[in-house]
Amino acid sequence: MISLLIMSSLLITSSLVSIIIMRGLRFSKDTESGMVAFYAAESGIEDALYNLRKVPDVKVVDLNREKVSLANSRAVWDREAYDKTVSSAIDEKLNRSFFYDILYKDYLVVLDLYNNDAAPSYGAGVSLLEFTWSSGTALKVTRRRFDSAEGKLIDDFITPDVLYCENVSCKDSVSMNPGDAYELTIEAWDNINDLKIEAFSDTGGATPVDFNLPLTVKSIGSYGDYRQGIEMKLKVKTPW
Repeated sequence: MISLLIMSSLLITSSLVSIIIMRGLRFSKDTESGMVAFYAAESGIEDALYNLRKVPDVKVVDLNREKVSLANSRAVWDREAYDKTVSSAIDEKLNRSFFYDILYKDYLVVLDLYNNDAAPSYGAGVSLLEFTWSSGTALKVTRRRFDSAEGKLIDDFITPDVLYCENVSCKDSVSMNPGDAYELTIEAWDNINDLKIEAFSDTGGATPVDFNLPLTVKSIGSYGDYRQGIEMKLKVKTPW
């Protein structure tokens, strides 16, 4: 009877040890596969930096790549680059808009609205900026206008626009002169979630237009069922 109890205890112990070892091996494999996917994404970013630094007159659209395989590996990366609002294949939230998952209290975001093809005024062609967010109370929007005669930004709007909302879902707008270029500073007065900014050429908000953003490069690495992503933002040269 004692021998039977000892044998049963040993079997139970060995079974538990086997389960722990198997879980440990699976966790180790998951970690390793995730790291391979991450390094694949990193490779996409490094390739983009190389092209930006070394390839003469490289265009942003030339940085878009799909299913690039790493040497001696089953890992691949996809890359998307843009310097203005676009319809994104990698991030569906970027539907010709500027999107922030969360804008923390007192954090500042600077957007430059201009059109290089409209020199010397660089008018952005924007009549209305529409702001929507899911929760949070207030945004402060400060505008500085580009004066083509002076070649610099001037403070036309001394009193900033304050977009205030107590609803769960908020929506407000700021009017612009389509013939002017602007630098916008956006500040959250408390944590703002799911902030989306869209630009329109008309005052009724019916005709969306693209506007400039910092050069953004998104690289997604894939290895089997595992995916990792890296995002890089680079400031671009503005008329001012």
